[in-house]
Amino acid sequence: MNIKIGFKDSARELAFNTDEEKASVEERLRNALKNDEATVEFTDAKGRQFIVRQSSVAYVEIGAETNRPVGFAN
Repeated sequence: MNIKIGFKDSARELAFNTDEEKASVEERLRNALKNDEATVEFTDAKGRQFIVRQSSVAYVEIGAETNRPVGFAN
């Protein structure tokens, strides 16, 4: 699943793929906002970890969950 995070006062965005389920990512984001947590952590499909300051996030775009292709893709 692809995730894009846009930041306040920045034209750049953080985009990465994760193996997490969509519901899990949404729940973590909602809890961070509700509990006024300072940071939110994400781990991408390659194992890299991103720590994002909640106050600097302008938007989060969560893509649809997709199945990985098996074999040769055309």
